[in-house]
Amino acid sequence: QEKLDGKTGLKAAHCLHNLALLYRNSKQFALAEPCYTRCQEIWDRTQQYGLLIMSYKDAAMMHAAAGTFAQGIKMLDEADKIIDQFPHQMKVQVAQDMGFPKLRDEIEGFLSKERLKQQQAGSSGAAEGGGGAASKKG
Repeated sequence: QEKLDGKTGLKAAHCLHNLALLYRNSKQFALAEPCYTRCQEIWDRTQQYGLLIMSYKDAAMMHAAAGTFAQGIKMLDEADKIIDQFPHQMKVQVAQDMGFPKLRDEIEGFLSKERLKQQQAGSSGAAEGGGGAASKKG
């Protein structure tokens, strides 16, 4: 598609997004992320905000599946920056239709559990005198 439409065309962005979805669904997250990034850059430059918001949501779902919850929250934050520019009623409707409040709650819940596990691991490592788990950064 890039040969026909160019590397920065809308059709290329759609293909990149679909490829990212395929990679995400087959748990090839390292391959999915650059595809999301490239289509997001195109959609941002061409002011395709609905598609851009959808891509941020899909990327957030990928990060949740990959266990990189903080990155998932960052993707939702990027989408929120765009949605915040909409009139109030549209902002509420878009966020609800895209399922953002529920998705954010789920990812934040996973992130909280992950942080709690890290704290517990750090506490038990310090109690054992090793500090091995506490010295690792997530």
